[in-house]
Amino acid sequence: MVAAMSSLIPVAKPGDADPHSAAEILRYTGPLRSVAKRVFHDESSNIAALADLNRVINIMPDRLGDDAKGFEKVWRTVSAGKSAQRLSAAVVQSCRHEFKRGMLTTMRSCIVYKHDELASDTTKKVWKALKPGG
Repeated sequence: MVAAMSSLIPVAKPGDADPHSAAEILRYTGPLRSVAKRVFHDESSNIAALADLNRVINIMPDRLGDDAKGFEKVWRTVSAGKSAQRLSAAVVQSCRHEFKRGMLTTMRSCIVYKHDELASDTTKKVWKALKPGG
Protein backbone atom coordinates (compact mmCIF):
# COMPACT_ATOMS: atom_id res chain seq x y z
CA MET A 1 0.00 0.00 0.00
CA VAL A 2 1.35 3.42 -0.92
CA ALA A 3 0.26 6.37 1.20
CA ALA A 4 -1.80 9.12 -0.39
CA MET A 5 0.20 11.87 -2.05
CA SER A 6 3.39 9.76 -2.08
CA SER A 7 5.90 9.96 -4.89
CA LEU A 8 8.19 7.31 -6.27
CA ILE A 9 11.24 8.94 -7.79
CA PRO A 10 13.62 6.91 -9.93
CA VAL A 11 17.24 6.98 -8.86
CA ALA A 12 19.50 7.87 -11.76
CA LYS A 13 22.07 5.27 -12.72
CA PRO A 14 25.64 6.34 -13.40
CA GLY A 15 25.87 7.56 -16.96
CA ASP A 16 22.14 8.34 -17.24
CA ALA A 17 21.95 10.72 -20.21
CA ASP A 18 18.83 12.51 -18.96
CA PRO A 19 18.26 12.06 -15.21
CA HIS A 20 15.40 13.89 -13.50
CA SER A 21 16.50 17.32 -12.40
CA ALA A 22 15.78 18.74 -8.96
CA ALA A 23 13.43 21.24 -10.67
CA GLU A 24 11.47 18.45 -12.41
CA ILE A 25 11.15 16.52 -9.17
CA LEU A 26 9.98 19.61 -7.32
CA ARG A 27 7.48 20.42 -10.08
CA TYR A 28 5.81 17.00 -10.05
CA THR A 29 5.92 16.44 -6.30
CA GLY A 30 4.82 19.99 -5.57
CA PRO A 31 2.33 22.15 -7.48
CA LEU A 32 1.34 19.57 -10.12
CA ARG A 33 0.37 17.13 -7.40
CA SER A 34 -2.96 18.96 -6.96
CA VAL A 35 -3.61 18.61 -10.71
CA ALA A 36 -3.12 14.84 -10.51
CA LYS A 37 -5.24 14.68 -7.35
CA ARG A 38 -8.10 16.43 -9.18
CA VAL A 39 -7.90 13.95 -12.08
CA PHE A 40 -7.96 11.01 -9.68
CA HIS A 41 -10.97 12.55 -7.93
CA ASP A 42 -12.73 12.93 -11.30
CA GLU A 43 -11.86 9.31 -12.08
CA SER A 44 -13.24 8.01 -8.77
CA SER A 45 -15.41 5.33 -10.43
CA ASN A 46 -12.37 4.02 -12.32
CA ILE A 47 -10.30 4.06 -9.13
CA ALA A 48 -12.98 2.15 -7.21
CA ALA A 49 -13.28 -0.41 -10.02
CA LEU A 50 -9.49 -0.78 -10.13
CA ALA A 51 -9.49 -1.52 -6.40
CA ASP A 52 -12.19 -4.21 -6.81
CA LEU A 53 -10.43 -5.78 -9.79
CA ASN A 54 -7.06 -5.65 -8.06
CA ARG A 55 -8.50 -7.58 -5.10
CA VAL A 56 -9.80 -10.25 -7.50
CA ILE A 57 -6.39 -10.49 -9.20
CA ASN A 58 -4.58 -10.82 -5.89
CA ILE A 59 -6.92 -13.53 -4.60
CA MET A 60 -7.15 -15.67 -7.75
CA PRO A 61 -4.42 -18.23 -8.34
CA ASP A 62 -2.13 -17.53 -11.28
CA ARG A 63 -2.66 -20.76 -13.16
CA LEU A 64 -4.34 -21.88 -16.32
CA GLY A 65 -7.48 -23.94 -16.52
CA ASP A 66 -11.23 -23.70 -16.30
CA ASP A 67 -11.49 -21.35 -13.36
CA ALA A 68 -15.01 -19.92 -13.79
CA LYS A 69 -16.27 -21.50 -10.55
CA GLY A 70 -13.20 -20.34 -8.63
CA PHE A 71 -13.63 -16.88 -10.07
CA GLU A 72 -17.27 -16.67 -8.97
CA LYS A 73 -16.27 -17.57 -5.41
CA VAL A 74 -13.60 -14.86 -5.40
CA TRP A 75 -15.98 -12.29 -6.93
CA ARG A 76 -18.60 -13.02 -4.23
CA THR A 77 -15.89 -12.44 -1.60
CA VAL A 78 -14.79 -9.15 -3.18
CA SER A 79 -18.29 -7.83 -3.72
CA ALA A 80 -19.82 -9.19 -0.47
CA GLY A 81 -21.39 -6.74 1.92
CA LYS A 82 -21.60 -3.98 -0.66
CA SER A 83 -23.00 -3.53 -4.06
CA ALA A 84 -20.06 -3.90 -6.40
CA GLN A 85 -19.08 -0.76 -8.20
CA ARG A 86 -21.07 -0.49 -11.41
CA LEU A 87 -17.91 -0.37 -13.52
CA SER A 88 -16.23 -3.37 -11.88
CA ALA A 89 -19.48 -5.35 -12.15
CA ALA A 90 -19.65 -4.47 -15.86
CA VAL A 91 -16.05 -5.63 -16.35
CA VAL A 92 -16.84 -8.91 -14.58
CA GLN A 93 -19.92 -9.43 -16.76
CA SER A 94 -17.87 -8.75 -19.90
CA CYS A 95 -15.25 -11.29 -18.80
CA ARG A 96 -17.95 -13.87 -18.03
CA HIS A 97 -19.31 -13.41 -21.55
CA GLU A 98 -15.85 -13.70 -23.15
CA PHE A 99 -15.02 -16.78 -21.05
CA LYS A 100 -18.27 -18.56 -21.97
CA ARG A 101 -17.61 -17.89 -25.65
CA GLY A 102 -14.13 -19.41 -25.33
CA MET A 103 -12.42 -16.12 -26.12
CA LEU A 104 -9.94 -16.37 -23.24
CA THR A 105 -8.11 -18.97 -21.22
CA THR A 106 -8.95 -17.85 -17.68
CA MET A 107 -11.19 -15.37 -15.95
CA ARG A 108 -8.16 -14.02 -14.12
CA SER A 109 -6.41 -13.20 -17.41
CA CYS A 110 -9.45 -11.22 -18.53
CA ILE A 111 -9.65 -9.31 -15.24
CA VAL A 112 -5.93 -8.51 -15.45
CA TYR A 113 -6.35 -7.22 -19.01
CA LYS A 114 -9.40 -5.09 -18.19
CA HIS A 115 -7.71 -3.77 -15.03
CA ASP A 116 -4.70 -2.70 -17.07
CA GLU A 117 -6.92 -0.98 -19.64
CA LEU A 118 -8.68 1.06 -16.93
CA ALA A 119 -5.38 1.93 -15.26
CA SER A 120 -3.92 3.02 -18.60
CA ASP A 121 -6.92 5.25 -19.35
CA THR A 122 -6.61 6.97 -15.98
CA THR A 123 -2.83 7.34 -16.30
CA LYS A 124 -3.21 8.93 -19.74
CA LYS A 125 -5.68 11.45 -18.32
CA VAL A 126 -3.26 12.33 -15.52
CA TRP A 127 -0.35 12.84 -17.90
CA LYS A 128 -2.53 14.91 -20.27
CA ALA A 129 -3.53 17.16 -17.35
CA LEU A 130 0.07 17.48 -16.15
CA LYS A 131 1.33 18.43 -19.62
CA PRO A 132 4.80 16.90 -19.11
CA GLY A 133 7.69 18.34 -21.04
CA GLY A 134 5.98 21.71 -21.23
